[in-house]
Amino acid sequence: MKDTYIAKDRDTIESVQAQFPIELSDLLKFGRYSDEPLAMTMFAYVKAQRIEAMRLSPRQLQARQTNTTAPVKSALPLVKLGTFGDVRTEKGSLRHDANQLSVSGVMTQAL
Repeated sequence: MKDTYIAKDRDTIESVQAQFPIELSDLLKFGRYSDEPLAMTMFAYVKAQRIEAMRLSPRQLQARQTNTTAPVKSALPLVKLGTFGDVRTEKGSLRHDANQLSVSGVMTQAL
């Protein structure tokens, strides 16, 4: 991967995703990149009142996602490739832009 892209706003992120769509399974084809851990945060549910910080490689993340099930999509944990602080919104959520400390990658949902 010779190019590095740093997204500064939502429009930039969406344009990068449109220009460079990639599936997690495709990322695993990049050899060593599939085993390098990335900082990420798991939120148990959509209200994001509790976080679990971790470092997983794309290969480990794929295995974890493949083995995680729930009766409905909304019951699945949310994953953000980055780290978060402890600043809560008025509703108690930790998952908001002002609380994001770092970005280690960008994830998209397949269409």
